[in-house]
Amino acid sequence: MAKRGVAAAFVSALLLSLTAGVLVVEEAKANPFIIFEAATPIPGTIPLIITMSSPENNTEYTSNNVHLSFNITKPQPPTDLEAGITVVRYTLDNNLTGLYFCSHYNSGSPPGIPKFSYSKNLIMPEGNHTLVVYSRGVGLPGNMTIYSVESSSTVFFTVGNSSEQKIPELSSWIILPLTMAATLIAVVMRRRKL
Repeated sequence: MAKRGVAAAFVSALLLSLTAGVLVVEEAKANPFIIFEAATPIPGTIPLIITMSSPENNTEYTSNNVHLSFNITKPQPPTDLEAGITVVRYTLDNNLTGLYFCSHYNSGSPPGIPKFSYSKNLIMPEGNHTLVVYSRGVGLPGNMTIYSVESSSTVFFTVGNSSEQKIPELSSWIILPLTMAATLIAVVMRRRKL
């Protein structure tokens, strides 16, 4: 009899744990925020705003010393959710040159940071260049991420060499007189030899 009681208790415990496991898995599938799946932003959310101060788009710089400067503001949800900047990255000519991660799980503080500013002098080779700034922000109540928002901004610029001296072009009106003068000199020199 004691063996039957132990066996019944064991089977009951297995059935109870199986039922509890199924309910927890079903709850996680029904509510993606519990398992941190990505969700689309709330309609009306203003994305991160990236403001490029320098270099300016479609600009040619004569010096190879180019100043890089940009600002980013956090996303703005239409509700009272907290939001902040969590990742900032920039690439120069498709090479990753800067990556910044801003922790957004600090207790007692808003998520991420509300704004980000960056400034640096770059020594650039001559030629065409592409700068891409990428940022990600989150919206969350408390410390649980509800959604993330991404933005990017691209700038094209050229670095030239100011030390190059341009060869002046001859005007078309001077070519005929020069040709005539060279022909006259050649005829005179030829007659002297005869």
